[in-house]
Amino acid sequence: FLCQDGQTGQVLHRDQCIVTMELPVWSKWLKEQKSGIMELSGQWLYFLTNAEGLDEHQLLETLDSPEFKEAVEIMAGYTTEQKRRHAYDMRENYQRILASFKRTGYDEGKAEGKAEGKAEGKAEGKAEGKAEGKAEGKAEIALRMKAQGFSAGQIADITGMDQDAVDRL
Repeated sequence: FLCQDGQTGQVLHRDQCIVTMELPVWSKWLKEQKSGIMELSGQWLYFLTNAEGLDEHQLLETLDSPEFKEAVEIMAGYTTEQKRRHAYDMRENYQRILASFKRTGYDEGKAEGKAEGKAEGKAEGKAEGKAEGKAEGKAEIALRMKAQGFSAGQIADITGMDQDAVDRL
């Protein structure tokens, strides 16, 4: 085959030939003819329409030439590489999703922890403040009672303070 213009006959390229064919039309024709594959263009059409469904050994038995062996190797390599690429992409996506969940969980946990810490801190601070206020109030009352001549035992009984603490005032 020479690649040439159909009207003028001018050769477009000596080493290349372009053939256009509707593969479904060719497949239908081939089934109706029930004949073998004769010329190279017919073999390529057969390859293009059947390669995906056939085992590579079956394909190479039908198309026994170096060109098709190379085409099958390329096709097998492409399929393998495509599977590897898909696995790689899936792994990358999985790692991104995990990182996202971890980051989101970390941020949410941090916010919850802060809120809980504030609430607990407020409660603890409130409790400590109340205790300190009560202790200061008792100490003031104890000092006034001491000034009025009450004994340390009486002050301890009335205020609920330890007698040693009353003596230190």
